[in-house]
Amino acid sequence: MNEIEKFTKRLNDLRPKIVRFIKKKVRSSTEAEDLAQETIYKVLKYRYLYSGRGSFEGWVYRIANNLIADMYRLRNLEATPIEDLASEIRADESVYREVERHSMIQCLHKEIENLSNNDRQVISLKYLSGLSHKQIALQLGCSIEAAKMALSRARKRFRGQLEQVCEFCHTDENEFICQPRSRDFNDN
Repeated sequence: MNEIEKFTKRLNDLRPKIVRFIKKKVRSSTEAEDLAQETIYKVLKYRYLYSGRGSFEGWVYRIANNLIADMYRLRNLEATPIEDLASEIRADESVYREVERHSMIQCLHKEIENLSNNDRQVISLKYLSGLSHKQIALQLGCSIEAAKMALSRARKRFRGQLEQVCEFCHTDENEFICQPRSRDFNDN
């Protein structure tokens, strides 16, 4: 059984609890079933955002709760001026982009920690401290050319390491993001 199948099985096992949770908050069983299905879809679609910290079940319930809130919000849309709606949509997109950026930054920091000491030092000096090649050379006690070569080799190893754990893509707004490759979601 691959990771997606395991993840889907875990969700299907949780489905009755999700339906019961939603039924307590909505008027009809049909709405509860629809929202449970939408919850499962969203969990599968955004599974890469689950950090593994905290309860998996709690994360799923939070998604369900957000969908319930969205449903009630949509019911009130007729009374909402189009300008207000546009600003809400921009705010939601902004939050989602911020979550993606935060996720990418966490991934990069985690992978930087997995580099060798020398690679971590040269990458940190260049990209976290913003030093020039000359300043890096002074810090490392080597020539500028040696610093450039060390940085080039460290970047190459770092890129290879990242490609093993991340998938890189561009958003519709042409922003570069990385998404963690699928993980095993057994018993978190």
